[in-house]
Amino acid sequence: MPELNPREARIAEETVSVIDFMSRMLGAIEDGNWHYAADKLGQLDRALENLRKQIARKDYQAAGPVVAAYVARDSQHYRIGRALYGRPAEDAKRRRDLFGEIDALMHGQAEGQAARD
Repeated sequence: MPELNPREARIAEETVSVIDFMSRMLGAIEDGNWHYAADKLGQLDRALENLRKQIARKDYQAAGPVVAAYVARDSQHYRIGRALYGRPAEDAKRRRDLFGEIDALMHGQAEGQAARD
């Protein structure tokens, strides 16, 4: 992944923070823990304000694809990040399994798994 300039890095980091606090707040709501939900809502407000400031900066150009790649990678720790971007390792394994099955079918083998065993 290309190195992010300071503005891109801050936008990416603040976006991941928003995903973190939103995920925690949703968990608190599911548990009915209103005190914790209110605390996370306050942190979410601050993270959104920080993100707003970073997006408004003009000192560096910011490329969306590198920021999005950072967010996709670094938000995997949080339930909303996984919901938005999936789990890369699991997705890669599913693709490998699917391509193995396609390869087996193309080579006349009835079941790809049996051919690999």
